[in-house]
Amino acid sequence: MYGFEKSSAALEFPKIIAEIAQKCVSETGRARLKNSRPFTDADMLSRTLRQISEMRQIYMIEGGFPIWDFADLRALFATIEPEESFLEIAAFAKLQNFLELINEIRRFAQKQAGKYPELRQIFSKFEGLSSLLNQLNFTFESAERIFDNASPELKSIRKEINRVDADIHIRLERIMRKESDQLQETYLTVRDGRLVLPVREFSVTKIPGIVHGQSGSGATYFVEPMSVVQLNNELQRLAVAERKEIVKILKRLTRQVRENQSALLSDLNILTEIDTIQAKARDANQYECIAAEISSDLSWKLVAARHPVLLKIHTAQTVPLNLETDDTVHQLIISGPNAGGKTVALKTVGLLQLLFQSGFHI
Repeated sequence: MYGFEKSSAALEFPKIIAEIAQKCVSETGRARLKNSRPFTDADMLSRTLRQISEMRQIYMIEGGFPIWDFADLRALFATIEPEESFLEIAAFAKLQNFLELINEIRRFAQKQAGKYPELRQIFSKFEGLSSLLNQLNFTFESAERIFDNASPELKSIRKEINRVDADIHIRLERIMRKESDQLQETYLTVRDGRLVLPVREFSVTKIPGIVHGQSGSGATYFVEPMSVVQLNNELQRLAVAERKEIVKILKRLTRQVRENQSALLSDLNILTEIDTIQAKARDANQYECIAAEISSDLSWKLVAARHPVLLKIHTAQTVPLNLETDDTVHQLIISGPNAGGKTVALKTVGLLQLLFQSGFHI
């Protein structure tokens, strides 16, 4: 649209867009909405306005729409461009959340069979990747941990870790009971990844073992008794084996993500589009906006129109504007005293035109 940058700045278009963008749930949605530009295709504009109308109905009739924050997957893909690189557990948790959101939207759409045709067209484009989601659900217990059953090897390693860890605790607790007078506190602690005892400064030679540092006050030494050194060594070895098996699992899943990158990026684009639609719809419901009709000639008809920026700041005090022209009107002269509202009237018409043509209810 010719002259858009200059006119949008003068009419405070970016300001109102930034306000509406706050209703997006994702960074990608906010970025896309802030980059809104006027449509030059009437059919695309009309379809966008109908999509917003349907989303408004969903919020009013169905009581809400299932959407929550989702990650920009492009950032994840950037980290796995090198061949041997892989996603960590926290990154897979973001992907899991992403795919679960798509599943939730599809389930919502199935319940609304026959309703909201414009939005159903968007929902039907989702790839979804249910098989990948199932893999993630069977693999990850949380954003920090993989299930023991993710592989037979991991299950075996963790079983051995639990056995050795239990043996270390039994031996240390036995020493704690026997040497309680030599301890600063009756608890176990970890230093350098090894379970140790907090021993009094003057008792450090009475419990044979390896010293792993001293407290800030100097009153406590952290001692690894000789009876658990070999077991702690074994625990360290098992921890390394566990990490190696986890990396093996993560690399396998990362390969699947790479293979489905195109589908995932397509779904990201669809989710981002839906996020902008729901933000526009919620804002339109809040301020009782309407979907303006597209005029085929050079005519305007505004009834009780309000300046969007003023409406958000002074909702009750904003004075409505009525204005009507047709294609026989070539000039419109607005006259009146200073501070009589001439500039506001002009800016109201200009800003509503920009918003309308950029796919917003006004």
